[in-house]
Formats: sequence, structure tokens, C-alpha cells
Amino acid sequence: MNQPSPSLNLSAVQLKGGFLYTKPKPADFIRHIPSNIAEFGRIVIKKESALPLALVAAGTLILIPNDQRLVDEANALGDRLKISHAGRQNDLIKTGISIGNKEINFQGPSDRGTWLYFLGDGWLHLVFAGGFLIYGLGASDNRALRTASQIPEGILSSGIIVQLLKRTTGRETPNAGTKPGGRWRPFPNPKDYQKNVSRYDAFVSGHMASAMATVTVIAENYPEYGFIRPIGYSLMGLLGYQMLNNGVHWASDYPLPLWMGYSFGKIITRRGRSRASSVSAPVEIAPALLAKDALGLRLKIQF
Repeated sequence: MNQPSPSLNLSAVQLKGGFLYTKPKPADFIRHIPSNIAEFGRIVIKKESALPLALVAAGTLILIPNDQRLVDEANALGDRLKISHAGRQNDLIKTGISIGNKEINFQGPSDRGTWLYFLGDGWLHLVFAGGFLIYGLGASDNRALRTASQIPEGILSSGIIVQLLKRTTGRETPNAGTKPGGRWRPFPNPKDYQKNVSRYDAFVSGHMASAMATVTVIAENYPEYGFIRPIGYSLMGLLGYQMLNNGVHWASDYPLPLWMGYSFGKIITRRGRSRASSVSAPVEIAPALLAKDALGLRLKIQF
């Protein structure tokens, strides 16, 4: 954990929820991405990570043989509850901006199925970040500003690893599956990947990674609100169901990104804050030599 120096000016930090928070710089959410990924790499090889990684691997291996059955059951439940299998959302705002052949528009849900899928949409997470930003600026609240910066930082940091895994494993989505459980085509040609993404991008789920990173960042920064994790995890459960129902993911695509998102959330929130007990008191009293054979007390107050 980053610790403030003993000479820290306490007027530059704010005590919130038992932690001291500094104000983030505007580009922090981008410039810290390389160090976040490096720290994630160090976490992966730590002895303390052996058990959680073993559980992730076991969960993934147990789910893979059952993936097709779980998707079929999710579809059947969707039919009974009249939850659509649609994954594509409607364009709400057209920007006219294109990257390559893809136009970047603001999209939103149109029915129950797309609403459930929208729970993992990056735009929704950025709306939360925007809310923290507006509050933080208005109230001069460093914790809220940190949270606003760390949500996109978590999405981007975990997203790079997600893309690396997708382009390494090359797993078919349920919608594009040519065999039960989907075919794996490791290290697909980048051109083939771009032409038909759904044939290669199932493993792992970026929606799950970014959702877990967002929930973890908020929960870590606001530990006094115990309802954040239960509500967040419940919504992620609904998201996980819908991604089976609309055929964009298999259940075995979830364990690893959940751990990744949690890890990145923890890494990111350590920066820019420290426990209040780790900072020396702003008032210091010490003996002082006043004159020959005379002792007194020196009072030092930090502002």
C-alpha cells in the first residue's frame, strides 16, 4: 500500500471512512494503467494467490463440460419468463464518430433482456463515475473524485488483460457455436478475429471483469456502506444469467474475470489513500532547550 510521507501536509488530504484521500490528477486513470497491470502480474505469482487461482481454475474446469446445458436451461427459463434473448441494444444518441468501420453511438436497452445485459455495459459504469465526479467537484470531496477516476481506470486496466485472453483462447460464443460448448481456436489471426468477433471472443467475459472492478472500487472506497457488495453482486448475478440467455457467454467464462476485476479494484483503490492511523498526528509536543540549564516544551502544529 502506498504510504504518505511523514512530512505530508494534512490540509491536502481528507479523512473519509477511516482513510486519508488525496485529490487525483486528471490523467491518473490512464497513466496508472501500466503499473496496475504490472502489479496484477506480481499478484498472480504470489503464494497468497495460489488458493484463489486454484479455485478459479477448478470452477472453470467444472463448468466447461456443463456449459451447453446451462445455456440451454437459461434459454428455456428466458422463454418461460418472457425475457428476450436479444443482446444488441438500440442507438439512443448517434455521435457521427467512427473508428474503422464502426460508428460510436450511445446505446441503451429496450426490453427486460437488454436491460439485464445493460447492467454490465461500460456506459452504465461511466454514468456511475460521472455521478461521483459531479458530487466530488461540488462538495470538494477527494474520495468521490478518486472513485470517479478509479472506475474507468479499473475498466481499462482489466480490459487490456481481457482482450489479451480473448485473442489468445479464441473461443466461440454460444450464438456462434459450431459444437456444444463452443470451439476453441487459440491465437486466431487478427484479421479473422476482427471480421467475425463472436467466433473467438467468448473467453473471458469483459462485462464481468469491468462490473466486478466497478463494484470493488466503490465498496473499497465506501466501506461504511455494507449494502454495496450485496447489491452489486446480485446485479452481477442477473447480468451473468442474461449473458447465457442472449448467447454471448458460457458460464465458464465467468470465474477468471471475476477474480481479475476484484484484484484490479483492490490494486487501484490502494493508491491515493492510506489508513488514518498510519499518519503521524498533526500536533507534536517535544522537549526543547530554552536557555542554559533551562528546559521547556516545543509545540508543533501542522496545517
